Formats: sequence, C-alpha cells, structure tokens
Amino acid sequence: MSTDGAHPVSSEAALDQIVPLLKARDDTSRFVGLSLLRSLLDSDEQLRTNPQTVSSCWDAVPGTFLHRLLKSKGMGEKEAGMRHLAAAIIHIFTNLLPTEKVQEEKMIKFVSPLIRISPNIVESSRPDVLQTLQCIASNPPGAAAFISTPPEDTEAFFHLANQSQSTLKETVRLLWLLQKDGNLDGSGRKAWDKMFGTLLEACKGTDPTPIFEAVAESLTRSHVNANRSKIESEPLWLPELFSMVRRSVLERPALRTRRAIVALVGSLLQSCSASVNLPPLLFHEAATSTKTPSKPFSYIFTTLVLIDVRSTIPSLMEMSADTYSITALRLAASFDTLCAFVLYLFQLLEGDDSTDLAASGLTPDLLLKLRKDFGETLSLTLEYFRDRWDSTQDTGSEPKKIMSSSEDDPRMQPQKDPIFVAGLRLLALWLREDDGTALREQAVGIMDVFTSLYRSSTLGSASVDFRDPLIAALSALVHTEEAAQAFLDNDGWSVLADDLRRSVQPGQPYSVDVRGILDVLISVLESGAVAKSKESWMALVSLLSSLEPPTENIQLDQALAGYQLVEALVSKAPKKLRQASKSQCELLRNQAAKALETHRSRLPPDTVEALEDVIHNLGEIIE
Repeated sequence: MSTDGAHPVSSEAALDQIVPLLKARDDTSRFVGLSLLRSLLDSDEQLRTNPQTVSSCWDAVPGTFLHRLLKSKGMGEKEAGMRHLAAAIIHIFTNLLPTEKVQEEKMIKFVSPLIRISPNIVESSRPDVLQTLQCIASNPPGAAAFISTPPEDTEAFFHLANQSQSTLKETVRLLWLLQKDGNLDGSGRKAWDKMFGTLLEACKGTDPTPIFEAVAESLTRSHVNANRSKIESEPLWLPELFSMVRRSVLERPALRTRRAIVALVGSLLQSCSASVNLPPLLFHEAATSTKTPSKPFSYIFTTLVLIDVRSTIPSLMEMSADTYSITALRLAASFDTLCAFVLYLFQLLEGDDSTDLAASGLTPDLLLKLRKDFGETLSLTLEYFRDRWDSTQDTGSEPKKIMSSSEDDPRMQPQKDPIFVAGLRLLALWLREDDGTALREQAVGIMDVFTSLYRSSTLGSASVDFRDPLIAALSALVHTEEAAQAFLDNDGWSVLADDLRRSVQPGQPYSVDVRGILDVLISVLESGAVAKSKESWMALVSLLSSLEPPTENIQLDQALAGYQLVEALVSKAPKKLRQASKSQCELLRNQAAKALETHRSRLPPDTVEALEDVIHNLGEIIE
C-alpha cells in the first residue's frame, strides 16, 4: 500500500495512474511516471514480491526513453537527475524481475549505455550501476554485451574503479561474474583478460592492498562454486599481478597487505590447474627486474609467510569460533603458498640446468636458513595437530580449553578444518624430500591422527578427502621400524587394505590409482616391524590375483606394485600360508612375464628390472 496524504491508495490504483503516464507521448509525463513508479517499487513490498506485476510494470516502461535519459549530456543538476533516475529504474528492475526477463534484449541493450555513462554519473549512483551490471552480465547474453562494448568505453569504466575500495571490490566482482559458468568463448576470454589488465593498470601507483583483497575474494568465491572450472592456461594478466605482488613484498608491506598477498596467492593456487605451473611464475627471480641487493623475493616472501604462521599457531586454541574460522582460512592460504614454494624449490634442485638455481638468488646459506624455518614451522604445526585432535576426543580426561562447543565450530571437527587440510599437504611434501629425523619422529607421534583422518575420508559423508596427502606422508615415514609399528598399532593396515578393496574389483582391471596404498603396505612389510605376515592380510593376495592383467602402461605400473606386495606378503607368510598361495603366485608370475614380453620395448629400464625381479622372486616361491 502507498499513501496520498491521509488517504491510502492501493498499489493497483497507483499503477492505474502511473502506466498511462509511462505510455504518454510527452517526455514530461514519462518522467513523472518513472519517478512515481520508482517511489512505488521502493515502498510497496507486496508489489516488489509479485513477479507478474513487476514484469508488467517493466513492459510498460518505455525503453527508448530510458536510453535517452541515460544519454543526457551535460553536467548540470537537471542532466545528472535524468541519468540518475534512469539508472535507478534499471537497477530496481534487475533486482526484482525474473531471471528470464533480465536476459531479454530490452534489458541487455542497457549494458553498453550504463558502462558509457559511468564517468558522468553522480558518485552515489555508481554502486547501483555496478550492481545492475552484475545482475545483467552474470548471464551469457549480458556477458556478451559487456565484452562487445567498445574498448574506449570499458577503459574509462575500469579506470574509475580505483576511486574507492568499495567500487574496486564491486568492479572486480563484476569481472568475475562475466566469466562464470562458461559465459565466455575463446575471443571473449581474451577480451576479458585485456579488461582485467586495464583494471590493474588503473591501480598502479596506489596502495595495491584493495585490489589484492578484491581479486582474492572473487577467486575464492569462484573456487567454492562447483560450476566454476579451473584456470587451464596462464592468464595474460598474471605477470602484471605478480609484478605488483613482488613490488609490494620488497617494499616491506604492512600486516594487512602481507595477508592480502597470501590470500591472493592462496586463492590463485586453488583456482589454477597444474598446467599453469604457478610456482615458478611467482617465485623465479628472472621474472622480475626488481631485486634487493642481498636477498631475492622468493626468500623474503616465504620468510614472511613462515613468520606469520609461527606467530599465529600458539594462539589458535584460545580463539573464539568466529575468529578461528577466519584465521583458519588465512593459515590454509599460507600453507598452500608454502607448498608452492617447496614445489618451486624442488624443481630448481632437480632440474638439469644449474643456472636456474643460481638465477633464483637462493644461495646455500639462505636455503639452510629456510630449511630450519620450515622445520620449526612444521614442528609447531604438528604440536597443534596433536593438541587439536586431543581436544576433540573423548579420552576420559578434562579436554583442553576451547571457546565454543558448537558443531559448526571447525575446531571441533578436524576433518573439516582448513588448517589440517593444507597443513598436511605441506607436511607430506616436506617429508618426501627432507631427511631430518626430529620432524619425522614427531610426525610418527600423531600416527593415530593420520589413520583416523584416512578412515574418515573413506566415508560417504566425508566433506574433505585427506587420502592423497596422508599417503604421501605415510610413504615418507613407514620405511622405519618405529613408524611402521605405530602404523600397525593404530590399525593402519586395516584402514588402507579396506580402501584398496573398495578401489579394485575382482575380474576388473586397475581402474583407479592405488599405487600409493600398495607402496605404503610394501614399505610396512619390508620394515623391521613385521616378522611374519598375518593370516588376515593374505586376503589381499586373493584380491590382487583376481584382477584382470594390465593392458596399458598406467595399469602396468599399478600391477607391478601389486605383484611386489604379493611377493612381500607371501615371502613373510608362515609355511602353511605360503603353500596355500602358490597357485595365485604362479598366476601373477605368468601375468608379469607376459606383461614384460608385451611391453618391454617401451618400458623404462627400472620398470623392466623390477618386473624381472618380481618374476624371479615369485618363481622361487612357487618352487
């Protein structure tokens, strides 16, 4: 209901007065009609929530008149009022109309005019214009209209974005909405890259923190949306964005800027596929002409991230739920960033060209310092995992103090905690290459956490799959007797064997990658912790001998590990169990021999040698 003086007027009656004004031939009547319609839509909630009535109102609005108002020239109060009214009317309807009406040509035609008037619209109207464009351009026809707008108009539009942090944030959000759900084709993608490059250019010479925060937020929002695909090739704007990051880091940024950079890098790592190979693009010194005299960007940035992680972890157990949730996401981005650096470092150390390591600026003394810092950071992380896990278990003792017992508190569910997810990835990566004993012994001390997280990952209700990083961590640990014994004591064999049984089916080939599971079980058997194979373990011999012979190289790689596991199981089995397994060993020996004969010419020498060893050893078991 609306009112006119003291007498209430129904929305139907008001519309009966407004619609004739909108259809009048003179501009004054149309202008009055638009003004009254705007007031009615702003105040009448019942009308706003009636899609049929809203659609009929939009159909009555003269599109050509709105276009003329948007094109009003001059900077006077009258002209500004015309543009403001037109923009406000379009904004209202984009929020109230059904999606199919927003995608119609009448609305799509306003995209370019709205972009064009942005430099000449009052500042208070700019948020409405951005929100309007977000609504229209988030669908394919609207995105196409935005992308096809002449560059001279879009350049002026994006150069306005840096006038305020809120405008910048909404402009970046608009850009990301343009490309959602496959809205853009190849040429549209290139145009989008140029637009984002223009926006970055507009931010040069100013505090980069807002653009870092806005891009990180939009990337994160895109990543969590299941309909968004990963970035498959290096974007044209990425070098410039990373150049801004490097300049900021080398200028000793404030805390807010450092955290914005980590959030940005973390969101990029989550949003880009492995084909983009982000680590060298970010860290390699040859990619930037800006250097400090003594330490490279990669060292300075990584050190800043390590310091922030170490300074934050001790306070986690005392945080409120809200603070913890925000901090957990930040630390997860930090761990992901550290993972990227470790991968970059491994690429340098394992590469054939020693000049790459020299060009990186990472001298031996800096590498030693980083190794020490990583060790301390991961040690603190493991301590936190232990404390967090114990605080959520019913041990019969008084749990450590935590600020909330809500089920929604991620600290109450390590299985959903971003710190556990990202921290374990970094730990697994580091353990794979670093041979320090202290950290390994500390990792063995949370073997119960590893096996429990693995088991929870196999459940249908699991929201996070920890199996890949856990397999990598276990592979680096269980070759020692102490670690293998801890693995067995915490039911690790049953957990992995059950997962193996779920992953492969009798009479079928290897259909999923189970090489990691097989390798861990082999390492446990070959450690000093196992004197004899248990009878229950021998069920795996039956399972693996029931699979179809490998026909492809990827299947052969897994089958080889299966042969090796059978060999290890049977060779440590009691005599009676060995005798019972002879026929299965003979079957697998014949499979291995046929695979070697068929594929020898295209197999690497180490695979050929491993197959020959398996054939020989299984043959000795049969005899």
